[in-house]
Amino acid sequence: MSYRLGVDVGGTFTDLILFDEDMESMHQTKVASTPEDPSKGVINGIDTLTDEYGISGDEFEQVIHGTTVATNALLEKEGVKTGLITTAGFEDVLQIGRQTRPDLYNFWEHKPDPLVRRRNRVGVTEKISPKGEIIEPIKYDELETVVNQLAENNVDAIAVCLLHSYANSEHEEEIKSYIQSKYPDTTIAVSSEIVPEYREFERMSTTIINAYVQPLMAQYLRQLENKLLNQNIETSLQIMQSNGGIMTAETASEKSAHTLLSGPSAGVLTGKVIGNLTDTENLITFDVGGTSSDICTIHEGEPEDSVENEIGGYPVRIPMLDINTIGAGGGSIAWVDKGGALRVGPKSSGAQPGPVCYGRGGEEPTVTDAHLLLGRLNSDYLLGGELEVDYETAERMMKEKLADPLGMTVEKAAEGVFDVVIANMARGMRVVSVESGYDPREFSLVAFGGAGPLHAYRLIQELDMEKAIIPVTPGVASSLGLLSADTRHDYVTTIVKNIDDLSVDELRTAYNQLKDEAEKRIAAEGIDSPQFSRVADVKYKRQGYELSIPVPNAVFEEGLSMLKDVFAQEHEREYDFSFDNEPIELVNVRLSAISSVETPSLKSDDPQILNPEDAIVGSRDVVFRGETYKTIIYEREKLPPSHQLSGPAILEELSSTTVIGPTQDAYVDEYGNVHITEGNK
Repeated sequence: MSYRLGVDVGGTFTDLILFDEDMESMHQTKVASTPEDPSKGVINGIDTLTDEYGISGDEFEQVIHGTTVATNALLEKEGVKTGLITTAGFEDVLQIGRQTRPDLYNFWEHKPDPLVRRRNRVGVTEKISPKGEIIEPIKYDELETVVNQLAENNVDAIAVCLLHSYANSEHEEEIKSYIQSKYPDTTIAVSSEIVPEYREFERMSTTIINAYVQPLMAQYLRQLENKLLNQNIETSLQIMQSNGGIMTAETASEKSAHTLLSGPSAGVLTGKVIGNLTDTENLITFDVGGTSSDICTIHEGEPEDSVENEIGGYPVRIPMLDINTIGAGGGSIAWVDKGGALRVGPKSSGAQPGPVCYGRGGEEPTVTDAHLLLGRLNSDYLLGGELEVDYETAERMMKEKLADPLGMTVEKAAEGVFDVVIANMARGMRVVSVESGYDPREFSLVAFGGAGPLHAYRLIQELDMEKAIIPVTPGVASSLGLLSADTRHDYVTTIVKNIDDLSVDELRTAYNQLKDEAEKRIAAEGIDSPQFSRVADVKYKRQGYELSIPVPNAVFEEGLSMLKDVFAQEHEREYDFSFDNEPIELVNVRLSAISSVETPSLKSDDPQILNPEDAIVGSRDVVFRGETYKTIIYEREKLPPSHQLSGPAILEELSSTTVIGPTQDAYVDEYGNVHITEGNK
């Protein structure tokens, strides 16, 4: 037998999906995350799967992992002590940053503190021109002084980011070699390897982030690989990247910044798989865990992406899926502010202690507690009955912490918590739709994660969306995305040249150089028959930002005027205007090397004919918009394909609970996905 394993570690739960390639069947499990050592939760989940299905470690063909180690280290400021070596005179670029202000009229706006303290930001005399010419060599007496200074300050990692190193990396390579010869145990991240493109602030920020989290990521992956070997799992470990592709654990240990959106990216791929299966091109993916919600737009079958984002307030300039993460999840804590208003999040109860109803000592009411008190969660069936629920304590804390201070009943307080979190989620969806020029009414919602299906029915009402699609095994659906991920490597070089002054041969040469670099790595990893995609960052002259546009093959046949036309069309779509006679500049050329994998089959492996009456397990009172409805409860796995049902209804399963509102209809498609629509659609 041959198995592929997808493992997604979240803040509250660790989700695993095991795909049997011979039988084309899937097995799932969900275990509590272990924040003190995430690898423990991974091994606990593997033990559960191997014990339940009688599988041995040597039958594992592939292990793909979505991790939040780098993300958490950055957001919680728990990375290692880091130093910076840069060109003399540019030590304060990190603190000066850009003049743009996230909130123009906020007088109290506070930028996050630099990850490198001023005493650990040092400069060395050297100079390279924007064209890559060495104007002044490195002064090695200065280099020796500053490296020793950082060593005396006990830094664990050093970021090296020199001016114009994107055009010529020779000086950065020299500094790296020097540090390695003097202090071989020090982690070193150089900008020409992490983000070899112009704009020194973003390049410096990204390189520092990589150095800041790299030792933690490398240590974690070593621990996990050793534990997998102890399980007799000898296959290589692969890690999800922020761009939606996977890479080896060895590469992830070196380019850790590329994993900052590792976990959320897997969920977006799940949405893409579901879209392909259901012939739905325009989707908003909605992955809700215990701590946060990850939201992304899929337009015409492809996820929206970007080459720059902010995480924790820090610029990150690497290719990544354009995911909006908000602090709204099942474990989000509800509280009353000083003005007497009800708030939800962003603080979460996490894996420990978790929601009050988990009975682990939590005392702050959460979104999960609200759903329980409104009747949407089965107090006897959370996690398939494995999680004992403390209803009375949840009710008491809701009364003491929220209902009494707000002067309302427990039921009204629980409804208020739900209404507020829905408003927060809808606002997050408008960021990736309306603010990006898309009308959410033309999109369907793909909701998954443990808490996504609880909120989907209300969100499609709030945003007037076409429908909601709840994937099979939604609570562990991100792990399915891991199994659908292609191997991918991205490469970039900076040109900065007016397109009218650029020749087709120059453009072809730039892409061929990137292709040569990609083929070397691909050959080292044993990848067969990769596909290459080309993108260019283009802007009008004097603009301070670029648009990333595809470079079709026809450009090399028809000329660069076609590239200008493509840019004008994209600029019109994005900003609703374009210029006829303004000079256009090519800034960066990008190449992606992609090796595709076959998506696991989601066809049911159980050919028996199911009787929908057997799926009914009972009924209970559930509150919808202030009214109580006697609601039928279904065991979702027993609902047959093509079955239709009307709300109100609740579908229960091991990893999640799906709610269908009183005015809604639903049906089960041939793959087991549940489609929810308003009755008038």
